[in-house]
Amino acid sequence: MAKRVHVILAFHAHEPLWDLPAHLQAASPDMRVVQAVPPENYLRRRAKEGRNIYRDLLVFARAMGVRVTVDISNDLLHQLKAILPRTFEELQRAYRADVIYPLYTTAHHTHASLLEPDELGEELRLNEEALHDWVGAPRPRHRTFFFTECSVHPRFFPVLEAAGIEAIVHPHLSDRKGVSTVSDPGYDYVHRPFLMGTRLVALPRHFRVSQEIWRPVTRMYPQEVKSQGFLMGSYYVFDTEYRERRYLETPIDRARGVDEYAGQLREALAAAPDGGLILYIQDLELMDFGDIALDLMQAAWAQVRSTSDAEILFETPDEFLDAAPLPPTVRVDHQGMGWAPETRVLLRSDGHYPPLYAGEYGGQDVVPQIFRPHPFIYWEPGKYLVGLFAWFLRVFGYSRSVGVHASILAEEGYQLYRFPFEERLSVGFRLLKQADNWGWQPSEALNKRPYMYGLMLADALMLLLRFRPGRFPVTEERLDPRLLVGLGRLPEGLLDTRIAYLRFGLDRLREERHDYDPNEAIRQLDYATDFRDKAGRGVENLLDAYRGLDADFANPGRWQRLLLETREHCRNVFLALDHLQRTWIAAGEVDALLEGMYRYLYDLYPPRFPEILDEVDRGMPALERVYLGTRLVRFAIAPDSAVVGRPLNALAVSPDSLIVAVRRGRRVLVPRGETMLEAGDMITVATTREDDVRLEDIVAPKNH
Repeated sequence: MAKRVHVILAFHAHEPLWDLPAHLQAASPDMRVVQAVPPENYLRRRAKEGRNIYRDLLVFARAMGVRVTVDISNDLLHQLKAILPRTFEELQRAYRADVIYPLYTTAHHTHASLLEPDELGEELRLNEEALHDWVGAPRPRHRTFFFTECSVHPRFFPVLEAAGIEAIVHPHLSDRKGVSTVSDPGYDYVHRPFLMGTRLVALPRHFRVSQEIWRPVTRMYPQEVKSQGFLMGSYYVFDTEYRERRYLETPIDRARGVDEYAGQLREALAAAPDGGLILYIQDLELMDFGDIALDLMQAAWAQVRSTSDAEILFETPDEFLDAAPLPPTVRVDHQGMGWAPETRVLLRSDGHYPPLYAGEYGGQDVVPQIFRPHPFIYWEPGKYLVGLFAWFLRVFGYSRSVGVHASILAEEGYQLYRFPFEERLSVGFRLLKQADNWGWQPSEALNKRPYMYGLMLADALMLLLRFRPGRFPVTEERLDPRLLVGLGRLPEGLLDTRIAYLRFGLDRLREERHDYDPNEAIRQLDYATDFRDKAGRGVENLLDAYRGLDADFANPGRWQRLLLETREHCRNVFLALDHLQRTWIAAGEVDALLEGMYRYLYDLYPPRFPEILDEVDRGMPALERVYLGTRLVRFAIAPDSAVVGRPLNALAVSPDSLIVAVRRGRRVLVPRGETMLEAGDMITVATTREDDVRLEDIVAPKNH
C-alpha cells in the first residue's frame, strides 16, 4: 500500500502601505520632509505592467486542483480594494468558494521582536475582522496562526491560546539559528506536528521545499536578481556554493528549473514517513518573482504527481488537523526562532549574512554566532526607536491599543493625520513595528518609514504637551538610557556603510570613465553625510536633554526639549536616507553602483548589527565610541568603593555622563533610581569626556 503524504501549500501575502509616507510627508510643516522622495507604489507598477500575482495564485490553485492556504495582511487587503477592486472581489469569491483557506497573521505585518503580547492579540483580532467581516471568508474549523516572518516566540503563546488559536506555523528546527529543547530526540520534527505552550500544535515548515524554489528562479534570471544582491558567478549565493567552493551554472532554462525543483520535491517525498506533513510556506510576491515561482511549482508538482509512488494529499490545516492524532505527544521549547537565515546569502546595509547551512567562510562560521543569541537580528535593531516611543506613550498615559474595528482603519484609508490624536498615536506606534521598516534588503525607501513615523509621533506629543502642560507626566517611570545609546549607534549600520560604498563607487566611476560627471551625486551624498552627522550630534543632545529631565521630571519645558531632540534625530536620519536616495537618482549609473554596493557589503563580514546590539545591551567594550563625541566606559566596582551598597539615586553623576547599564554576573540590569550597586558589579557609563577617566571622577555619593 502506498504511503500517504500530506502537503499544505501556504502563501504569505503582504505589501506595505505604499502611499502612506507620501501622505504623512504632505501633512508635515517641514518643507524638506514634504519634498522628500516618495516611495513607488509597486501594486500600481505591476498593474501597469499587466502583472497580478494575486490573480496568478487563483489560476495556480485551479490548475493544480487544490485549495491554497493564505495569510494576508490588512495593509494589503485595504490596498487591493482601493487600487485593484476587481482583484479584491475575485479574492472574496475565492475565499467564499473554499479555494483559499484563511490563515491568520498580524494585521500590519508587525514583528514579534517589537510587539508586546497584548499588541499581538490585537493584531490577530484586526486580521480576523478584516477576513471575516470585510472579505467574508468562512471561519476555519481549526484556527491557525502565522507569525510575521515565521518568527515564533513563546511569550505570545498565552495570548494566542486565550484567543482560541489551536495551531501555529513553525519554522524548521535548527540549532544553528536558535536554542531549543525537545522532549523526544528520536521524533521526526521535520514531518510531524509537535506541542508548544500549553496546547498549541506546531506545524513545521519544510525548509527545503519552501526554500529551494529560490534556486531555479535565481539561476534562470541571474541578471535580474543582481539588483537584489545576488551576484551569481561573482560571489557565492547559495549554501552549496559556500560549502563546495564553486559557482552554480547560470543561466538555466525553464525546463532545467522545473527539473531542479521537481528533484527537491522527490527527495522530500521520499524522506517523508507515512502520514507525514510537507508544509510549503513562502512569500507569495517572492521579491517580484512570484509569478515565475508559481509557474515552476505547478510544472514541478505535475511532473512529480505523475511518477510518484506516494499518495499525495494536498490539504489545508483544517483537513490535516482533522486527521492528525492530537494533541501531539512530544513538545519543543525555545526562546525564539524564525525562518531566517535561509538558503541564499543576504546582504543588508550592515553587511554579509551567509545562508543557514553555508558552514565556514572567511575562517569563521558566523551563522550560529549571530542567530543563536539573535534569532530575530534582521528586525531587532528597531527596538531602540520602538522602546523610546513606548516609554513616551506610557509616561504620557496613552494606550498602545488601536481600539477600533479593522473596517474603520480601512474606510479612513490609514490617513493618520485625519485620525484623533489618541488613534493617531496608537496606529502610528503600531506601524513603527512593521517588519518592512527594518527587514531584509538595504532599501532606503523602507528604512525611512520608521523615522517618518517617529517624527509624526514626536510632533503629536509636543502638541499635546503644549496645550495640556499640567497633565504630563502621569508616571515617574524613568527611561532605560541604553535606548538612547542604541538609537545613536544604529546609523553605523544604517547610514555609514551606505555613505561609504556610494562614495567609493562614485570615485571609482569617475576614475574609470573620464566622461562621467558625478558632481550632483556627490553633492547629494554630502547632504546625506551632513544629516548623518546632525543625527549623531542629536543623540548627544538627547542624552543631555534626558539628564536635565531626570533631575526635574515634572518640568514641561524639559519634556518639550526631549521631544524636540527626538523629533530632530528622526528628521535627520530620515533626510540622510532621503539624500542617499537622491544620490542614486543623480548618479545615473545604477547597475555599476549596485554591483559595487553589493561587493562592498559582501566583504563587510561579519555584519555590524549583531556586534552593535551586544555592545549596547550588554555594555561589553571599554572605551568604545558610540556616536560623535561620546564613548562607553566600563568600570568594575571594587569592594572598598564608596558607591557599594548605595542606590543610584543616592549618587551624584557628573553632568557630562550617564550610567547606561549595570552588569551583575551574567545579568544586565536596567539602571533605575533604586538599583543598589554591589561589589563586583560592572557599570557602563556614556560620557563625552575625551581624557582617561576614573570612576570617582564620574560617580560619587551625594553630599547631604
